[in-house]
Amino acid sequence: MSVASREAWFDGGFAVMPDGARLPVKAWKADVPKAVIVATHGYNNTHGEFEVFGPAPWFAARGVTFYAFDQRGFGNAPMRGRWAGATRMARDVAALARLAQATHPGVPVYVLGQSMGGAVTILATALRDMPDVAGVILAAPGLRGWEQMSFARQLGLRLTAWLKPDEPIPAGAQAWKGTDNEALEVAFDNDPARLHQSAYGTISGLAGMMSKARRLAPRIRVPVLFVYGAHDHAITKASVAPIVRKMREANVPMVFAYYEDGWHSILNGLNRETVWEDMLSWVGDKAKELPSGADKSSFGR
Repeated sequence: MSVASREAWFDGGFAVMPDGARLPVKAWKADVPKAVIVATHGYNNTHGEFEVFGPAPWFAARGVTFYAFDQRGFGNAPMRGRWAGATRMARDVAALARLAQATHPGVPVYVLGQSMGGAVTILATALRDMPDVAGVILAAPGLRGWEQMSFARQLGLRLTAWLKPDEPIPAGAQAWKGTDNEALEVAFDNDPARLHQSAYGTISGLAGMMSKARRLAPRIRVPVLFVYGAHDHAITKASVAPIVRKMREANVPMVFAYYEDGWHSILNGLNRETVWEDMLSWVGDKAKELPSGADKSSFGR
């Protein structure tokens, strides 16, 4: 298939996976791209996470073409509301990275993963069919797996997920605040494409994925920019710090950036442009210190 027809998949609003699944995709194109980002959203979210107070238009205006897609089980992708499987989701990331490389020959391609998307991205780096990308950006990646649950909670969730995987988890007050951007919360709450309730099977699948991401993160061998906020109560400091330490000990080629005013939705918060500027700087020159100085933190050391 020609590069032109591959690009039409993006322009047409979807990408076709090797098994025939059609995943909704949106493209924000730079006139002459100096880099390409393929972005993977968080749990219960959609590709709109990168548009609503998100970095996609900003990057396109600065010479970086930005693609974002709905993962299987989320948004308007197949299997909405059900868990598609961590390996299948990681293979989709690899397929989209290959598609982006074919569409933009000679242009460096990066994979960006936000929250759950960060865990998916970590898994994708371990696949044999993952292309040689220029680097990955992990934005508050999902690293809070089974290990962070009590035995009783693990047992209850695993058993219920096995017996009734599609049963909705009773709605309740969220125990943590995800952002300092109240307008973002309103936009997300009113987005019909987002999932506003979880099933036991998807939560169990997510926990397993995050546990696997914890094991695989120290094995990443492509350049990594890891951005994390001090106010992230979804992926706690206690769950992140030991993994950052292990990644450093394993000599992962990583720049770790810690934002004192950052929250879990670190790409959409009130300090978002500070994070975006650092991301753009890193894409341009990985050896250069980040403009914000967030890479000088002692977190996880």
